[in-house]
Amino acid sequence: MLEAGLVHAVARWALRQAVSDYLRWRAAGLAVVRIAVNVSSLQLRNRNFIEEVRSAIGIDPFAPAGLELEITESLIMEDVKHSISSLQPFVTWD
Repeated sequence: MLEAGLVHAVARWALRQAVSDYLRWRAAGLAVVRIAVNVSSLQLRNRNFIEEVRSAIGIDPFAPAGLELEITESLIMEDVKHSISSLQPFVTWD
């Protein structure tokens, strides 16, 4: 259980740090790219996952453009229905 708590804490930090870095680079006038953050199976199964992502990108209107969630196919296939419902709010087709 302690390991799961650490995974969630590190994941929250990674999301927030990626958004923070993106916004800082953008404000400095640097050429910015999306920052990809890997999503673990523990995160995807966490009932607070959607709220954690929304919280991370909710700090600035430009924040969502700077974040890309990386999810492996095998992770999605573990529980397809849950994966779809968890990720649907964040799907963009670029």
